[in-house]
Amino acid sequence: FFLPVIQAGEQSGRLGEALRFLEKHCNLLAGPALALRNVWLFPIVILLFGSVMQFVLHLMMGSVSEAFAVLFSALFRWMQIAVLAAIVILSPVRYLFDQLRLSLPFIGPLEREIAVHRFFRVLALIYSVGGHRVEVMIRTAAQTVGNNAARLELLKAAKTIEQQASIPDAFRRVSVLTPDEQATIEMAEMSGTLEHAFDRISDETGESMIAKLKIVETVLVRIVSLLVVFSIAMTAISLASR
Repeated sequence: FFLPVIQAGEQSGRLGEALRFLEKHCNLLAGPALALRNVWLFPIVILLFGSVMQFVLHLMMGSVSEAFAVLFSALFRWMQIAVLAAIVILSPVRYLFDQLRLSLPFIGPLEREIAVHRFFRVLALIYSVGGHRVEVMIRTAAQTVGNNAARLELLKAAKTIEQQASIPDAFRRVSVLTPDEQATIEMAEMSGTLEHAFDRISDETGESMIAKLKIVETVLVRIVSLLVVFSIAMTAISLASR
């Protein structure tokens, strides 16, 4: 995300604007990202602590063999979780996972807006200076999109332009864009104001994204609290049963 934005800012002679965009965008995502991380981090830390305490308590009671049986059982469970997470993150399954995120209610539109906001802000920066083929600009801007499914959709525009299609026709085939956004691009090409249209689409999706992020952050904080209480309760019950 960072490098394509800086590259676009340098190529367009608007590096200061690109850095300000990075700062603003990252500040907007910082709170929800922290809350989202805590959704899985806090419960895992508490459950890990419970596993360690089980091992220690068995050792204190002199049950060495049972202590190591508990330890190896816990390690096997955590290894399974780690392997599953690695498969989702590092394999082609990531595309299916990202596609699922785009189809979820509320989360899907937020994912789409983050992708479109980044993409069109960088595309506007590069387009303002020219000197590159449009498909190259699109590929550079698409590198800023973290969702694989959304990025592949946006890259369809570059492939379509290589087949001699116009810019509006190319973006009309991108499913992550709304009809209004596609119409904005079409009207802008007719009037020769594509750079302003890209900026406008980025601004509009950014405003909608900010409103959704505030809701997500509030909800995630409550989910974290409930998960932490649940994890503590489960750990206490597990320790008491031993």
